Amino acid sequence: MADSGPPTLPIHGMHERHPGLSDVTASFLVEALCVCLDRHHISPADFTILTDDAERPARVEWKAADQVMQASHGNENDATRDGACACAIAALELARSLVVITRAQQGSGADYYVAAPGTDWDDLEGLTRFEVSGIDHGPISTLTARVRSKLTQLALGNSTAPGIAGVVLFDKRWIQLEDMEPS
Repeated sequence: MADSGPPTLPIHGMHERHPGLSDVTASFLVEALCVCLDRHHISPADFTILTDDAERPARVEWKAADQVMQASHGNENDATRDGACACAIAALELARSLVVITRAQQGSGADYYVAAPGTDWDDLEGLTRFEVSGIDHGPISTLTARVRSKLTQLALGNSTAPGIAGVVLFDKRWIQLEDMEPS
């Protein structure tokens, strides 16, 4: 039997699985992701998800960004941030079976609240905060430093909910998911 390769990062149809992402929001984030991926790679590209000191491969398949998509996401910093959201959310879904429940409020230290599929939206205390960041290019040390920074941000947030930092380094094809230490 032929090897089917690594699992595919679930970036398509995200709004169908993540109750906190509308179709428009998910499409916007995935468009930004396509722009970011096109900067360095050709589809498909194999990424590494680092979580709990374990590495797992994931294949990312996307349609090349057309001129309108590139213009819509023409600000490199914003596109990197938004594309990282799509990539990290999909990695969290694949690696930990967590989905976006809602966008987090300012001051929480996070971008989103996530939980297992089917979790009730009303109880934020039962959810996990998820803080995301993206880096277009650089050495792996920039990824490590950004993860530490995002874990600090989570710890300083005004929420007592547990937290996960998710950072994407696009040119090196790395996605790191790391839990905040309980306080």
